[in-house]
Amino acid sequence: MRQLEIEREAVKREKESTKLKAIEEQLANAKQELDSLKAAWKSEKISLTKFKPSRKIDEINIAAEKAEARVTLVWWQNSNYGDPKEQEAPLKTSEEKLTNLPEGSRFTSTVSLPMILL
Repeated sequence: MRQLEIEREAVKREKESTKLKAIEEQLANAKQELDSLKAAWKSEKISLTKFKPSRKIDEINIAAEKAEARVTLVWWQNSNYGDPKEQEAPLKTSEEKLTNLPEGSRFTSTVSLPMILL
């Protein structure tokens, strides 16, 4: 369209009326086509905005699935290994017994949790 506008201005300077009419006709057709494309885009854009709630629903469903997967993982972990809080009580008891042992009867000089577990 810009090309046609530039040509139209050049032809105006040359004062060629037949060429000018042809270019103006082409320019009018191009503007009409551009207007119809803009109208089609606007209607499509309006249709696309109607899908925003659909996208929101999809995001909520994905978040729910992720949360469900996390809950399932925690349940599986607890069923296979037990609740970590339940495991802390015997560990604390063992640590207390070890710290209460006299220095001479220990195999280690300091209490090291990883060494106890190995």
